Amino acid sequence: MKVALFCILFSFVALSIGSAMNESPTYDEVFYKEEGRRIWNTREFRDPYNPPLVPLITAVGVGGRGVSVVLGVILIIAVYRVGGVVAAALLAFEPTFLAHSHYVTNDIAVTLFIFLAATLRRPLLLGLSIGYALSSKMSSLVFLPLVLRPMRWRQLLGRAIVALFVVWASYLFTWDVVIREREDAGRLSVRLIQYARDHNVPAIERAVLFLQRQPLPLGTYAATIKNNILRFGKPAMVFFDGELYDGSRWYFMVINVLRKLPLPFLILVLFGVWHARRFAAIAAGIIGIASVVSMGPLVRYVLPAIPFLALVAAAGVRKKILVLFLLWQIVGTIWQYPHFISYANELVGPQERRYEVLADSNLDWGQALPDVMRWAKQEGIGTMQFSYFGRDEASEYRFEDICAIGEMVLDPKSTKVVTLISVSNWYYCGYNKEEAYRKAKIWNVIADSVLVF
Repeated sequence: MKVALFCILFSFVALSIGSAMNESPTYDEVFYKEEGRRIWNTREFRDPYNPPLVPLITAVGVGGRGVSVVLGVILIIAVYRVGGVVAAALLAFEPTFLAHSHYVTNDIAVTLFIFLAATLRRPLLLGLSIGYALSSKMSSLVFLPLVLRPMRWRQLLGRAIVALFVVWASYLFTWDVVIREREDAGRLSVRLIQYARDHNVPAIERAVLFLQRQPLPLGTYAATIKNNILRFGKPAMVFFDGELYDGSRWYFMVINVLRKLPLPFLILVLFGVWHARRFAAIAAGIIGIASVVSMGPLVRYVLPAIPFLALVAAAGVRKKILVLFLLWQIVGTIWQYPHFISYANELVGPQERRYEVLADSNLDWGQALPDVMRWAKQEGIGTMQFSYFGRDEASEYRFEDICAIGEMVLDPKSTKVVTLISVSNWYYCGYNKEEAYRKAKIWNVIADSVLVF
């Protein structure tokens, strides 16, 4: 079994590093890297929606994508200790997990620590896991209650003290106000003060002013919680099935999960539900909450469900059948190399038409710049016009505005001119509604995620 685990881990690391070396930084990675460097240099936390653990640990030393790969390795080992070699293999060769376990984002970190919180029993380790999950991503606040075992109030208090210490440590033990003062008549804090004065409720005004003026330990974390609550109260534009919507619908996430997980994985999950009911309930709870809390139908938001689904999938059928389904999954995953992020199963249809139903981090997150440049060189393109969905390296090619079409001369001797549009920009920037960039005008798709006109 140890030899099998070594082979699984070796394959996972090889695929992850190979993919990382063949992809440009994704849309969110740039921000995480900048945030980490800024925190270490200035102790200033600017991200209003995410805790700082991932930016901190990925900005140290060589850091970067390698840290995420290490976290993925630890998670595979943790799944192996609970569910055995088949569960570990099912997770290691799951494309969405493979994709996000080499990106500098908080998805793999929160997935690891939520899983550890669900499976560890030792009090200190459990408290640390809870703390690291809370320090990784705010969604852990709603996911952790699903995974924690019942405990007495004294046990709960002890774990909470350890967890809060870890969270405060991730903020470098800084003190800060919960509400920053800013001139904006529409702010909730301003309206609360006005309400308190109009209705003679001085306690509300005193509370708001206290939170504005008094620095507190974990003040920045409390402000992050507040910002996320306010954010979820506002409908956001989301993409689903080729259209943009004002706000998500509960079934958007469910359908995208069914599209993005490998078919053999899904079939095994169906057979294993009864045999691993606790883990099935946790996974269903994570997907269910994400579906109704207006997170948007991006499957990376429910990445913490995938290790539990791997345990369920490994529990239900005989080993010979498991091996056949596992081989099916492995072949499909390797076929998708190096862009695991754009994987979708057979239910979606041909690979070159995935852009019709998927976008953003379900398909196109700005990862395909190396493929674009290789393709342009092979085709002898003279001038390339490109609307690129990304925030890094684009400036080198003069593609600075996320929606605007920039221009780059590759070969002055060539008269070939092409227009490229990232799939996400095609939808989010409205190009799909323009006559010049209608679907009928597409003559090639690069790396599943860049349309050529």
